Amino acid sequence: MQVGDLVKFETKAWVMQRDDYANPGIVLGVRKDARGKTRARVIWCDGRITFEHACYLKPLTSSLQ
Repeated sequence: MQVGDLVKFETKAWVMQRDDYANPGIVLGVRKDARGKTRARVIWCDGRITFEHACYLKPLTSSLQ
């Protein structure tokens, strides 16, 4: 996952199901947290910006060639 990728919030865990995400979103930044897990800063199509763990983001397009 890289800056510019188009992503969708997606999870199969019932406890993490969210209806308030305005899919899709664009990755604004990617970083590792203190535990070494990848997190992405995403701007959603409703203008909200959130930080999400990469495991909850399904890539729809990739900026990689």
